[in-house]
Amino acid sequence: MCTNTECGLTMAGLLDDPLIRLMNRSDGVTDQAHADLWEHTRETLIARFAMQPPWQQTEAAR
Repeated sequence: MCTNTECGLTMAGLLDDPLIRLMNRSDGVTDQAHADLWEHTRETLIARFAMQPPWQQTEAAR
C-alpha cells in the first residue's frame, strides 16, 4: 500500500490505493475482480468466525 493513503485499511481503501491499482493494472486484474476477491474474503471470514469449534459448542448445538 502507498504510505500516503488516507483511506486506512478498509476494503474501499484497498480498492482505491494507487499502488494496488497500479499492480492490478499491470497484472490485468480488473477493479471488479479485485472487489469480488475482497467480498469473497469477507464472506469467508464471517462464515469462519460464525462456526464454533466442537469444544466451544453447547450440548444443544451438537
